Amino acid sequence: MKRTDPQFKIRLPEDLKDRLEALAAKEQRSVSAEIVARLQRTLDEDDARAGAPRPEDVAALLGDDEGVRGALEEMGTLARRMEAMTALLRSKASEQVLKDEKKAAKKRR
Repeated sequence: MKRTDPQFKIRLPEDLKDRLEALAAKEQRSVSAEIVARLQRTLDEDDARAGAPRPEDVAALLGDDEGVRGALEEMGTLARRMEAMTALLRSKASEQVLKDEKKAAKKRR
């Protein structure tokens, strides 16, 4: 994130602001960077879900076979787990980039 990126004002409930500040401190990044990382993660998760058909839609196309429905539900569960793992990995990668940038900035001082 650059200082030249657009700014956006937002009102937050006090308790949410406090939580974000605590999480940002734990991750050793600014509140702004914490919000951006979390927002990016949820948008990535939404994009991943939008690209996959829902198990109930596929089951409706294939008929009401219990075996097919069970297999599709299990596939949906596995897909959601994979999405969550992918989002976590992206988040950790973003955190590492921020930590590396922070270290580089300290060295430049």
